[in-house]
Amino acid sequence: MNWGRAITLVFVVFFIAIFTVVYKSTDRDVNLVTTDYYEKEIAYEEQIIKIRNVKKLKALPKVAYQSNGQIAQLQFPPALAKNFNEGEIHFFRTSDSKLDFKLKIILNENGTQSYDLSGKKEGRWKVNLDWKSDQIPYYMEQSIFIK
Repeated sequence: MNWGRAITLVFVVFFIAIFTVVYKSTDRDVNLVTTDYYEKEIAYEEQIIKIRNVKKLKALPKVAYQSNGQIAQLQFPPALAKNFNEGEIHFFRTSDSKLDFKLKIILNENGTQSYDLSGKKEGRWKVNLDWKSDQIPYYMEQSIFIK
């Protein structure tokens, strides 16, 4: 093999590699975290206040996943549950925004609520809690792993 053919072969392999990388990158589905990110960025100061309010709490709500019944159990501490006003729980799948869903928080007398997660995709989910207790707004995030 002479130098001319070797250089031509290197260029051909290089261009095939470049076109393969371009094709693979355009073929991949890219999900934004949220479609209305600009509006949410403007309102983020309110979110910071809610997060600061959570840091002042002595006991936090918890979301626990029970794989035997495919149930997510939300448990509020008694002090927060007693003065609970309203709230929303957002199950957020970072890898596919089409799987996200939001539900209202409706606590029972024990300060708990159960969510049926049967049929939901396995893997890591972020759970965002946004609520008011005693008219003070709160926001926190937690991760669960659905099996």
